Amino acid sequence: MPLLRRPRPRVLVLLLSLLLPPGLVVGVVDPVRAGPASTASEVMAGEPVVTGVLDSYAVGDTLQASVSGVALGEGQSFQWRLRPAGSTGGGASFSGSGGQAAQGTLTQQVDASYDGYELAVRLRTGSSVVAESPWVPLEVHTTVEPLSIAWTGPVPAYVGDDLTAAVTGRALAAGETIQAVQRTTGRWSPVFLGTLVDRTLRVEPYTAFDGHWAVQVVRDGLVVAQSAPVAVSWQRREVLLSGARGVYRVGQSMDVRAEVHPVRPGLRYEWILRGVGGGADETFDAGTDPTALRFTRDLTLADHGRTLTLVAWHTYAAGHTANAAQANLVVNVSAADPTEQLFFFNSLGDHYHQGGQVHLQLAADPEPAATDTIEWEWRWPGQAAWSPYDGAAGLERTLIAEQGLHGVEIRATLRPASGATPLTTDPVTVLVDDHGAPADQKVTIAPPGAGREGEPLTLRATVSPATVLPGIQWYRKGPDDAAPVAVTGATGAEHTFTATAADDRTQWTAAVVTPTGEVAYGPSAPVVLDVGPAAGAVASRLSAPGVRQVYGRGADLPVTVTPGAGGTVSAVVAGRTVRARAVLGRAVVRLPARALRPGTRSLTLRYSGVAGAVLPSTTRTPVVVTRAVAHVTTTARARVVRAGGTAVVKVRVRVPGVPARGRIRVTFAGRTVTARLDTRGRATVRVPVAGEARPGRRVVRVVRPGDHLVARAVDRSLLLRIAR
Repeated sequence: MPLLRRPRPRVLVLLLSLLLPPGLVVGVVDPVRAGPASTASEVMAGEPVVTGVLDSYAVGDTLQASVSGVALGEGQSFQWRLRPAGSTGGGASFSGSGGQAAQGTLTQQVDASYDGYELAVRLRTGSSVVAESPWVPLEVHTTVEPLSIAWTGPVPAYVGDDLTAAVTGRALAAGETIQAVQRTTGRWSPVFLGTLVDRTLRVEPYTAFDGHWAVQVVRDGLVVAQSAPVAVSWQRREVLLSGARGVYRVGQSMDVRAEVHPVRPGLRYEWILRGVGGGADETFDAGTDPTALRFTRDLTLADHGRTLTLVAWHTYAAGHTANAAQANLVVNVSAADPTEQLFFFNSLGDHYHQGGQVHLQLAADPEPAATDTIEWEWRWPGQAAWSPYDGAAGLERTLIAEQGLHGVEIRATLRPASGATPLTTDPVTVLVDDHGAPADQKVTIAPPGAGREGEPLTLRATVSPATVLPGIQWYRKGPDDAAPVAVTGATGAEHTFTATAADDRTQWTAAVVTPTGEVAYGPSAPVVLDVGPAAGAVASRLSAPGVRQVYGRGADLPVTVTPGAGGTVSAVVAGRTVRARAVLGRAVVRLPARALRPGTRSLTLRYSGVAGAVLPSTTRTPVVVTRAVAHVTTTARARVVRAGGTAVVKVRVRVPGVPARGRIRVTFAGRTVTARLDTRGRATVRVPVAGEARPGRRVVRVVRPGDHLVARAVDRSLLLRIAR
């Protein structure tokens, strides 16, 4: 009889093509060459799948990938995509070197620069994407030792900065060269406007960039090694425009100030007043001096709707210019009746940096009379009511920006002396963004020196540089406290109180807070108080015998104070402070039921002393905590059980002071069943009895296993009779 032979793969393809619907192509996967993303189980009708990708390649190997799962129709093509592994973007178009990528076959010799990428293919009709395959990873291994590259700053970087990176590592072998490359979401390409001299890469950025750099070792035209990517980023500089009115009258002058951050010598500043409705642009060159960044112009109704733009130009690569910074604002000109009162704030900058000036300018047209009043108010985020913003009278004020001002709203009300209806501006919001830099303001506390109980003690906090926030919150942390506690009513730069013995060795900190109580600056470094006894006070001695406690039950710890006096005795038990009042030198500290775990523990007891009479003292005492005791009660549904039947046993476990949870074991007539207690410590257990069980009385044995909190408990009180 002839042997049956397995059909060869291409024969199998022919057979399947005769059976499947027209237009569906099945790809056969080479089990030796196929990668993890090219298994036959992933091939779905109508969706492309990348096949033929190896698990790994060596430098110089050829990648040959193809598409299965779909066939091209009229007007359709394939587009291959390549992206860094782990990214979420669509990647970059990739055609390889074989010339057949659009037909579904991708060929490319790979080198070390392909390692860490992933490949996918799209089915397109014209330029529209119809379907896309899953991404398939590429791995390229090399035996050549790579070099390293490190960005040497500056951080953060902006267009116009001179950026550098250092290349380190082994010496190059004969025939090797190095090149610096960059990427965003696509392939590696040479660093634009970068020069590599003596292993120092210098780059002159001409536009914003957020991506990676790497350094490659090239041999015989192939990248044989590549460094780990280094994240690099630079951006355009910031331009802050301020002083513009929300609305101008015809003939009024626009006066706009600009700040460029960070300032860089050599930038050329240009104002552009862009035309509207086909009108021509007007360009005004402000030169290179940043102190001259001010634009003034008398406006006409024709200026309404025009956009004022400031551009900071950077000259690079021998005469080319790049946009290093830009900001815009729209000009509004009103033809309103001249007698109509206008009252509003001129615009603020998009945001400010700490230490900068915030110019608050009110525009009032007609000008207010000398007898009119202007009221300024402000409120912080989360604050419901407005508060008076005291300061100079008139239409203009200047604030020094600080991080604690971020989000504060400011408004003003014009109250005519004539009794006419007051006008209130829309609020403006001050935004302060230092891009992650710490606050300039620092809070410090002057060392208070030694004090004595019963005498006043003053703590003084200083904020430098000064802040407009008026509130300072004081915090106290006692020796037994887990964390500092805010002191009620202590909200000024100075805090004075009468010192007691309990204040000795306490830590005090201070923080600047907003009107809503949020910490703006701080807290400060702590100061530790040294509070000595009042004159004439006598020493005390604290003693306590050891005590035994059962977990789950409270215990009394008797304490003796010598000499016999009043005061307070305290102990920190598992982070919780318990106190007892001393009467004639006697106190009883109640230990909580479940605060201390089983074992031998050591507690520190503190006596507060009596102000001016008895000094405080401390001692340590042992506490032996034993495991809780479980009480097991067992009953049965029936006292007689027939052989071959089932004994139904009800178990209740009680552990004083402790939830009775966990498992129990019930043994009867040679059979053991394990059950879990419910939340009430109860369980109903069914124990099968063998048919050949000998008649007679048997003990039901119930075991509640022990654990780290509860001791093992056994109950043998229940007897059941087995009958035939």
